[in-house]
Amino acid sequence: MKIDITKKESGSMTPESRIYVYATEMVSSYYSLLDLKNKKVLTIIGSGDQILNAYFYGAESVTGFDINTRSPFFVDLKIQAIKNLDYGVFLGFFGDTHANGNLDHNTYLKFRNSLQDNTKTFFDKIYGEATGGNIVKSEYFRDRAFLKPNISDINAYLINEDSYLKMRRILLDVGPQYIVGNIIDIAPSFLTENYDVINMSNVFNYFVGRKDERTADMLDLLKVLYKTMTPDGLLFYYSYSPTIYSEGTVPPASRPETTKRVRDLGLFEIEEKSFIGTNGVHEDKITILKKKQHDNFK
Repeated sequence: MKIDITKKESGSMTPESRIYVYATEMVSSYYSLLDLKNKKVLTIIGSGDQILNAYFYGAESVTGFDINTRSPFFVDLKIQAIKNLDYGVFLGFFGDTHANGNLDHNTYLKFRNSLQDNTKTFFDKIYGEATGGNIVKSEYFRDRAFLKPNISDINAYLINEDSYLKMRRILLDVGPQYIVGNIIDIAPSFLTENYDVINMSNVFNYFVGRKDERTADMLDLLKVLYKTMTPDGLLFYYSYSPTIYSEGTVPPASRPETTKRVRDLGLFEIEEKSFIGTNGVHEDKITILKKKQHDNFK
């Protein structure tokens, strides 16, 4: 199978996209609906919360992927902060809401030496450019102050101090791997492993964009991902979030007619699960694809 690699649009996502300080998805909610215990997980990197919560819910190993070359730096920052900062200091540094993080430079200096060299280089540059200002307000970060849920509603590892210390203990024994690049280019590298759970987040919505014809490329990509899944593996993706899409603007990748085309591949059993979204009122929805066995699938 060959995906058309001349079509590499990724919406607003690029190798130098603005960084998410926290996930804008209800990560804890959807992971709590799945069994991650002792599972091998492949997930979008994003803010790092998808990786951290996967470990928190019992994943044995986690590989993160992202088009954004900056994402692994931020995950390293967040992991080392958990290892080195008290719970309250962590929340002061990253924020206990989407609106009040500051990434205070003096706090950064307390654990800077534990960071990887490329992470230090990246953040030293940002702090140098900020000249004492709040770097979260800089062009390097996405402004999601309008999101109202508690950070603990999104992240199970931040529910309370006990959860935070549990996350710290987990991180003493594990460390994520990263694959960075455009999804079309890096998907073949997934074939070197077999994953129990694949979290595609909003990747398909960005990958297809508003171009209905690109759903064919999404289907081809799913055929590649099928080969990376263990016999009982599952893959899921966001198919609706009213904080982003109103009913009339749901992108092609998440529309019912596309779900039907996925079902017609004959490779997956399909289930949809809903949970309260980031606005605390409407429901978000993920589509879950459970692998069927096809010994002769090529």
